[in-house]
Amino acid sequence: MSTPEPDTTAWWGPFDADRSVIADREVAVVGFDATAELHAQNLRDSGVDVRVGAAPGSDEFAAAEAEGFFTLPVADAVTDSEVVVLGTEHLTEVSTALTDDHVVVLSSAAAGRALRSSVVRHRGVILLVEVLGEPAATRQAYVDGRGAPAVVAVVARGSAAGHDLAGTLTATRTPSAPDARGDFQQRLAVAYADVLGATRAAAIGVDALDWAAAADFADTRVTPLLEAVLAAGRDGLVAQGFDPVVADLAVLHRLQGELDRIGLEGARPSVADPHREALAGLTGPAPRSRARRTAPLQDDEQTAARHARLGQAFGGSR
Repeated sequence: MSTPEPDTTAWWGPFDADRSVIADREVAVVGFDATAELHAQNLRDSGVDVRVGAAPGSDEFAAAEAEGFFTLPVADAVTDSEVVVLGTEHLTEVSTALTDDHVVVLSSAAAGRALRSSVVRHRGVILLVEVLGEPAATRQAYVDGRGAPAVVAVVARGSAAGHDLAGTLTATRTPSAPDARGDFQQRLAVAYADVLGATRAAAIGVDALDWAAAADFADTRVTPLLEAVLAAGRDGLVAQGFDPVVADLAVLHRLQGELDRIGLEGARPSVADPHREALAGLTGPAPRSRARRTAPLQDDEQTAARHARLGQAFGGSR
């Protein structure tokens, strides 16, 4: 029997971060949706110089001003900054002011997909720091002195020769040990996760392309299927005469406890195996990892150990 591949994921905590690489930089958070507000609030409370870019007269602009942020039109906020935090909106306005000297921080894998399909052409540094948690709960965890974990990746190191963003998306392997004292881009990504409060739980190094592919598969194939199964189960009970409240409690709310257990222990392979083929037919084939050559072996014990660490990381935000 072959030996499972060693875990090469990097896990960074607060003592691994060098805040000096972010502390004196002006940061523009573009937009003011829930995720953008989380970034802006946590950065400001960590002592970072933050401004918010939004459309004048918009609800986002008014909300950011009401929260006391220096708020500017998007292009002006980008011009007035060194680091630009992007979601999925306002990319056309960003493109008029963004230069290759800016450091771009993507707040999610979805932001990366939006950037890639936008008019923006950036040959500078691109980082991914995606907080894994609902924004309001994550913000409250930060205020309470806790944190929610984040995935961290260096998407582009600023050395691409072409103008097309696709040319910058070269895979970046994570280090085999939790060492944030590597190159500047890696240090900056971990420092940014630290001022977000993520290192209080864990900043988890991922391969940029692998994370984008896995997150897209989860968002477009797995999550809709899960929602459909839950809705079908709930509606099936109601159709058989059960009180809708009972159906909701049995199928939806009671499931929360099981989801918490899965978060701590993992989805056991031995439970999944009998249903794997049928479910794979519904989700379609998963994308192939660019970071690994072979699929790692796993069993219930290994899955439980891995998720125990993940559960510990998520414990501060739940």
